[in-house]
Amino acid sequence: MVRQNRWGVKIGRRSPRQRGQYSTPKHKGGITTEALLAQIAVSKYADGLPLYRQEAIYAQDKVEPDRKLMAQWMGKLGF
Repeated sequence: MVRQNRWGVKIGRRSPRQRGQYSTPKHKGGITTEALLAQIAVSKYADGLPLYRQEAIYAQDKVEPDRKLMAQWMGKLGF
């Protein structure tokens, strides 16, 4: 059985989907995961989005990392 859809071709039986692993916080009680640190670094340095704008974007999602804290995280990453 071959089925064409807009995402590509699927051949054969349905295979069970596997979920990815959630990343764990770097320290107990914190929100800093590798994914969050990577997102902040890419937004700041590759996309040119200042930390104060990122702070406003995260505040809309009710996640409130302080701008000073994000700057400290970037310093610890070596940027």
